[in-house]
Amino acid sequence: MFETTIANIQLFLITTGLAWSVITGDVKQVIQTLSVTPDSPVVVAADIAQKKVDTASIVLGVSTSQSVRHATIDSPFVAQAINGTRIQSQEKKPRAFILPHHLVGGRLIADAYARASEFDIDTIIIIGPNHFDTGSSWIMTTDVTWDTPYGRVEADSDVITKLQKVLPLSIESEFVSKEHSVSSQMPFIAEYLPHAKVIPIVLSGHTKPEELEQLKKTISSIIDNETLLIGSVDFSHYLQAVEAEKKDKETRSLLEAGNMEKILTLGNNNLDSPKTLSVVYDIMKKDKRQMQILDNTHAGHILPHSLEPVTSYFEIVWY
Repeated sequence: MFETTIANIQLFLITTGLAWSVITGDVKQVIQTLSVTPDSPVVVAADIAQKKVDTASIVLGVSTSQSVRHATIDSPFVAQAINGTRIQSQEKKPRAFILPHHLVGGRLIADAYARASEFDIDTIIIIGPNHFDTGSSWIMTTDVTWDTPYGRVEADSDVITKLQKVLPLSIESEFVSKEHSVSSQMPFIAEYLPHAKVIPIVLSGHTKPEELEQLKKTISSIIDNETLLIGSVDFSHYLQAVEAEKKDKETRSLLEAGNMEKILTLGNNNLDSPKTLSVVYDIMKKDKRQMQILDNTHAGHILPHSLEPVTSYFEIVWY
């Protein structure tokens, strides 16, 4: 019974974005993020997981060579999602997606990239939240090469260099390569769009409105017919399944009404990065693209023995 509880808590740590803290033994980060005490069962589980990482079902590390940095990601959720996804013929080319970054929602991620794989895509811009507000800038990127079990994903370093000249954007590879809002996408990109290069952008919750507007204008100016825009967003956090479903209905209603002003005031009960969602939504609205919500679910529907609270996920596309 104890081992089952520990395994479930380890899984909870992973799906709530604390996998890196578990693996590096950063129990302090676990305590601060979850507002728990050092003797809390979740901290005990973190300590056990750090000592026996293979039970945590994920490997996320960074290795450095003289010429390139590699971020390595492996998870059974990725393999399960990819193996269970079938590519179906698409009539319309996807221009942007809102996708999960919790790998429990990997089925939604795989489905999106499988849809995009039917078309020529040479650049993928990934925007996601800075979960722990690390780094020296509100807007960060990296030019690392991501080495996944499905192949390598290269950053578009030329475009990133150009973006640095017009945006308050800093290269913070040490932090961005650990940020699961962008790293979670890389195995799927390697599998479905292996020739595409990526431009990862991590946003702090403190990013100023004028900086967001500048980011929107800049991204709009570099998007072309072979660019795919990804907003990496998880939705309701830390609520029981029934309450999470209510919050998802609320968020969906606001999204379908285009009420970004209200969405930008929401917190983790609804979604973890309103600013990421607003950037993608506003860019697609300006480009007069059609939005469609393809899927909405939560961890309780996916995991056979899910612990509550749950995290919820949306798969949203613009054509």
